[in-house]
Amino acid sequence: MPSVFQAKSGARGLAASLALLMALAGCTTPDVSSELQTLSTAFNDIGDDYRRTVGINPNSLREAEIDVLVRDRRKVLQINAECQLNPSACALEKSDVTPPVGSTARAELILQQISAYLASLDALAQAQTPGEIQTSAAGLIDGFSDFADKVGTGTFSGPALALSSRKDGLSQAAGFVANQQRYRVLRRVTTDAHPGLERVMLELRDRAVAAGAPSTDAAFLALEAAQDRMDEAKLNGSDAQYRRAIRDFLVALDRYRAFGKNGIVPRLELIVQAHAALVERLQKPASAKEIATLVKTLKAITEGL
Repeated sequence: MPSVFQAKSGARGLAASLALLMALAGCTTPDVSSELQTLSTAFNDIGDDYRRTVGINPNSLREAEIDVLVRDRRKVLQINAECQLNPSACALEKSDVTPPVGSTARAELILQQISAYLASLDALAQAQTPGEIQTSAAGLIDGFSDFADKVGTGTFSGPALALSSRKDGLSQAAGFVANQQRYRVLRRVTTDAHPGLERVMLELRDRAVAAGAPSTDAAFLALEAAQDRMDEAKLNGSDAQYRRAIRDFLVALDRYRAFGKNGIVPRLELIVQAHAALVERLQKPASAKEIATLVKTLKAITEGL
């Protein structure tokens, strides 16, 4: 049976914990695991459609790398030291063979790098144990650094730079602290990544349009033209002309809406918008429900002492 001193200490501990919780409430963030899973899956689907639309062979990046290695034999390509003992850890040590801007291989590189980046975000959001959070956080930091370096979006800057330098010291703390660590990494990396992500997605969009994919502006102009014809028929046309113009306008509207769901260009633009929304969502404090759940957890811990 706990002593009066222990009971008072427990009460003081709970009060201190709750005070700390309220101080940290502005730093906590909402659960974004489902959003990240959806975003990662959606981009992979878009990537497959993009390759078909633009005519990109997934092997184009590998072939471009081979071309660079053949042209410049000072470039390094060799297995690492782990290969002999552990096939699953076998990796390549190679020189930078980043393809030039505007090439098909670069488009494939961007698709692969964004897919890997979003998958790393998703892995960190889904991580359950402190060890998984630590490993996923370090993997995300390394992955973003690789993305920025290979695609040429710049390197870490601002808060994520400090985070990168400390990634090896990420703790395996449990519970609330581990969750805070998870979202601190998510918040800083997504904030730092967004400008570069926006630039390379614009590059993908322009390449798709150059390959014949209609742009959102062009699709809207077609809808706008149908509305203008309908308005003109309303003012000056016969009943039959106006009826036909209304039908044509409604067909154009259906096509425009379908384009928004299936077109490559608007879907790329939606990925950028979704990532921007994710960045904003990660800046917000915890909801009342999240705080209440944490208060209940802290109370259960202290009552168990």
